[in-house]
Amino acid sequence: MLLAVFWIGFLGAIGVTIVVGRHRKELPLAPIGEAPDGVLVRLVGTVVADNGLRAPLSGRACTCYWVEISAQKSRERGRWRSQDARVFRLTDPTGTASVPIEGVHLEVSADHIHETSAARLTHSLRVTLERLGVKLEKVSELEMYEGIIADGDEIEVVGCGIRVPLPGDRRERGFRDPSPGLLELHGAVHLVGARRPIRIVE
Repeated sequence: MLLAVFWIGFLGAIGVTIVVGRHRKELPLAPIGEAPDGVLVRLVGTVVADNGLRAPLSGRACTCYWVEISAQKSRERGRWRSQDARVFRLTDPTGTASVPIEGVHLEVSADHIHETSAARLTHSLRVTLERLGVKLEKVSELEMYEGIIADGDEIEVVGCGIRVPLPGDRRERGFRDPSPGLLELHGAVHLVGARRPIRIVE
């Protein structure tokens, strides 16, 4: 099993990179409960998560986020990008998949946009930017972008997985009964987030 997981992780990373870059939408959608083991699949479902993170700019509860900061200095523009994620589950009417945090690539539109000058930064936002590694010395203008994935979102996921028994599931089944096991995704996973209304803060 460990060897199989290793190869799925290794081959999945290559496969996801190729598919995302060129042919992601050509992959047919697979119901989670019918997705085969060890094959690159495209899933669509609802995020089930405890929203264990807080997005740095907006403070929203989420399970994944990314932020990008663009800072104008005298003659140059610096850029900083950061993201974080927590393990969550994806469900549809046919089954459940677990989504890892290692190797996650987020394709999530920015819905929180903040444009301001360095002189107008609040103390809390200045502390947040410094924590993200943003160099504020000699910065005049800032553009800040943030996108999130949260509990209840409808998203698309591309990745490879192996089906394992659901924790605590001990029901007896007939020989021909389908297994409702958990599809554990491994390796590189690509997430396409839900589109949200854009909020611009000035």
